[in-house]
Amino acid sequence: MNKKSWIILLSVLVTFLNLFDGVATFIGLENHYIDESNPFMKFIFTVSPVLFVCFKIVLSLLIFYVSFLIYKHSNSSFQDFYLFTLVGVSCLYIGIFGLHVFWISSFA
Repeated sequence: MNKKSWIILLSVLVTFLNLFDGVATFIGLENHYIDESNPFMKFIFTVSPVLFVCFKIVLSLLIFYVSFLIYKHSNSSFQDFYLFTLVGVSCLYIGIFGLHVFWISSFA
């Protein structure tokens, strides 16, 4: 697989993991199963749970859009840097996914 393919693949992965994180966090917060650790997202949720979900959707779309722009228009060295950051963000979201699966399975 070439670098550009990895950028698209990882951006799709991060997009879906971010959406899953938003939905799972929303369910967990609404049912008082979990607490939000991110102070900014906690504030958004206290303002409006719907705003929280909308923010996660917009963030997911933005991640994919920026990745597409980088795929199409940036130079190779910046693509290397962006791919490196996508790998890190993917690892972070895979860990968050694991935490969500853990608490969901404990309440199921």
